[in-house]
Amino acid sequence: MAKLSQIQLAALPLTLSNVDDLYPLSPMQEGMLFHSMFEQSNAYVNQICFEVKGLDVARFKQAWQSVIARHDVLRTGFVCTDKMNLQFVAKESAQDWQELDWQHSQLDKNAVINAAQADRERGFDFINDPGLTRLTLIKTGVSEHYLIWTNHHLLTDGWSTSAMMGEVLQAYKGITLPKSTVQYKDYIAYLEKQDAAGNLAYWEHETSKLTDPSYLTSVLSGAEETERYAKQHIQFDEAQTTYLTDFAKQNHVTVNTVIQGAWALLLSRYLNRDTVCFGATTSGRPTDMNGSNTCLGMFINTIPVITEIDPAQSLITWLQSIQNANVRSRESEFTPLYDIQKQAGQHLELNKEGLFDTLMVFENYPISEALQSEERHDTSFDVVHSEEETNYPVSVEVDIAALLKITLTYQSDKVSTPSASRLSEQLGSLVLAMVANQSAILSELSLVTSAQAESLQVQGFGDEFTPYLVGVETPIYLPNGDAPVLRPEQYQDVVSTLNQLAEQTPDAEAVTCDGLSYTFKELYERSSQLAYYLREQGVVAEQRVGVALERSRDLPVAFLAILKAGAVYVPMDLSYPEQRLAYMIKDSQMQHILVSDNRIAVR
Repeated sequence: MAKLSQIQLAALPLTLSNVDDLYPLSPMQEGMLFHSMFEQSNAYVNQICFEVKGLDVARFKQAWQSVIARHDVLRTGFVCTDKMNLQFVAKESAQDWQELDWQHSQLDKNAVINAAQADRERGFDFINDPGLTRLTLIKTGVSEHYLIWTNHHLLTDGWSTSAMMGEVLQAYKGITLPKSTVQYKDYIAYLEKQDAAGNLAYWEHETSKLTDPSYLTSVLSGAEETERYAKQHIQFDEAQTTYLTDFAKQNHVTVNTVIQGAWALLLSRYLNRDTVCFGATTSGRPTDMNGSNTCLGMFINTIPVITEIDPAQSLITWLQSIQNANVRSRESEFTPLYDIQKQAGQHLELNKEGLFDTLMVFENYPISEALQSEERHDTSFDVVHSEEETNYPVSVEVDIAALLKITLTYQSDKVSTPSASRLSEQLGSLVLAMVANQSAILSELSLVTSAQAESLQVQGFGDEFTPYLVGVETPIYLPNGDAPVLRPEQYQDVVSTLNQLAEQTPDAEAVTCDGLSYTFKELYERSSQLAYYLREQGVVAEQRVGVALERSRDLPVAFLAILKAGAVYVPMDLSYPEQRLAYMIKDSQMQHILVSDNRIAVR
């Protein structure tokens, strides 16, 4: 399948006598290799740490080696040529195994995790480390060990990793494994037979629904200068998991679809869009390829999930439409994401993130299940730590084994911890709100969590919190008017509050900055004058107006004036890079910007 001449083969930096096969990469492998090799990233270096008791070390090493010999993909490395990237299968590949004795040291589990992190940061040599796997066994007692398993995602997906561990434990128990009749190269051959043009035409139609890419990080801010991955966890209890599962069955959708719907709705609210896009991994195992369910390798692919949100549409009808769209997309799921994005880039302005910067992953075979089903009665394996990251700024991993668990992994230089915490809380709240409000329309589903709602009620915002308020040009309270009588679900707008304060305490200090201040009366008068000017300049209700002013006493005047004009203000920090400011202007479709100098004009 590599289609290389003898001269090209001889030029490869390989010992050809130890090469058993040579063939192209899958689309997912191409993307991972690019990020790993050319961006010098360890994002796809995965790791699992086990606490092991009662291990027969010699038997376990033999079992591991037997599984390596059984699957070509576990002896695979990668080489780049001028024309294409290739993967090669080594005839022989000894396991990279290290044993450490910590029995007489004071090192604990945290030291093991630190050692694992250091090992992970080593990465892999794609040519000289075929198999891209390292094992470190740390002896901490007579029959107690920690096992650090570091491997590269290029060769195995989550299902394959769990299946491989299951095979190792079967061999460890003395079970003779049958000869493998299907190898990963058979999957590569299957991919080459796909209708690439037809599949790409499908995705061209789907991406045409988008007017912009969906970059969640464009409305969030990071907290650190350097890239670091962190996690937020959402754990559902048994009752919540049961309610969600029953809800999905009753409405003929999957739990995956419900979680996807919640994430799409959350993106829609954050980005203020009716159509959003995020990535989702597919299992990639062809049902019409014999033996695909027993073959190890990197089968998964990432495809766009493009969702349209109509606030007036019923929740159930909308979820069913997402489910149907997912089924249709599976017919074209083998299309390389870079081809989809290259095509979409002809009508969309994309940055290096492509169509989206968030990814959703559904764990379909957790390694804990393999451990529970295959471990010997005299040997136990418990996962104490794991690392699995992607190059996306935000990843949402869904694990529904016994109980539903959602893990939000984020890059802290792009997303702050408070923002990530709020995202995870809102996602969990949305999922539960869907289950509790089956007859709701989409606009009735709120991002406000129960804790936030209780806090708002304490502050006097009514018995119920209305998530959406239709924008109005006229405040609830006008100067010299009657005091408003609020309904339980209403709360007084900020313009009305300041109007009242301008009457009740006109000379009281309202705003102060750098030794300068405005009274409530001055704030009222100046904001009213500016609001009148904005109207004269063509600002209309619901229009977005940029505010590119330095921090001063005039900044709240600008905000208040825009609200009085019935419009929406968009704060613009002049310290932002030009590209981000330009994106804000385009994304919000603002036609007016308040500035104090010409710095925006020259951009």
